[in-house]
Amino acid sequence: MVDSGSKNKIVMTTIRDQSYWLELERQKQMSNMKTVAFASAAHEFRNPLNGIVASLDLLEDKIDLATGGVFFTTAKNCSNLMLYLIRDILDFSQIESKSFILNLSEDVLKEVLENCIDLFQFKAREKNIKLFVEKFSQGSDQPPKKIKTDINRVKQIIINLISNAIKYTSKGHVKIVAKGD
Repeated sequence: MVDSGSKNKIVMTTIRDQSYWLELERQKQMSNMKTVAFASAAHEFRNPLNGIVASLDLLEDKIDLATGGVFFTTAKNCSNLMLYLIRDILDFSQIESKSFILNLSEDVLKEVLENCIDLFQFKAREKNIKLFVEKFSQGSDQPPKKIKTDINRVKQIIINLISNAIKYTSKGHVKIVAKGD
């Protein structure tokens, strides 16, 4: 600003503290870097784990289930559970990058529930907890036999629920109940 009657100049400025904004941006970048790092690690873990699961599937008919059945089942269930956890990480990174896609298929609900329960039978036995699916009812509240959904996402939800149920149950049982409308 210049005063026309004087030769003195006046300068006005504003000073803003940008440290809060800079810290927020740094945290966002750090979060993005962590997401990318987790996704990269998950991709690297998934391939060898798929190899383990496939090898176990090939060995199933060659194992003497009377002597090694419990160990085989435990190895297979733990490998499948790890694969689901890796998929969770990959899904999270897809959600963060806004590239998440659902893959719809039609599946038998009872089989889905039983497959999820099989993953945790060893853990339930370790805690001396009975884990089971309640028999499907025959009445009006009977669940549908088949469901059309993204089965991997449904399994992730059921697995998380069963995992937490076993984790927080110290005695008794964990019962999965499926009902219709």
